[in-house]
Amino acid sequence: MSVDDERETAAVILRYADAIDRRDWPLFASCFTEDMEADYGELGRWRGRALFVDRMEKGHEGWGPTLHRMTNLVIAGEGEEATATSYVDALLMPGASHRKIRRACGWYHDRLLRQSDGWKIRYRRFAAVLISDAAEEAPQPVISR
Repeated sequence: MSVDDERETAAVILRYADAIDRRDWPLFASCFTEDMEADYGELGRWRGRALFVDRMEKGHEGWGPTLHRMTNLVIAGEGEEATATSYVDALLMPGASHRKIRRACGWYHDRLLRQSDGWKIRYRRFAAVLISDAAEEAPQPVISR
């Protein structure tokens, strides 16, 4: 895999995090193939980009600011296919729904395909390590994006 391909596949994973935190659903959709599959274990399984984007959009309604931090990317591939593993540490702050702070940590295991408009995630599996709600209501964020 070339350095450029590795950089571009990493950019897709980071773009996913930025898009979900900004609630930019067209940008979020651009990270996935049309026929993508996602397996989030107990949280759900989805086939097809439109269904997955709709589920993520609805799942983030009512939340305040979110931070999806992606680290420890390990990328490999050859030709038109690549695999990537990354850590995710997601923090969801309460919004209008007055929910408690939620934190989700784990790994994303991705398979990516090169398409005419760049690399896209074709399959994503989320392996949870921690999903928890804070015991008390969160303070209002000091800085909002």
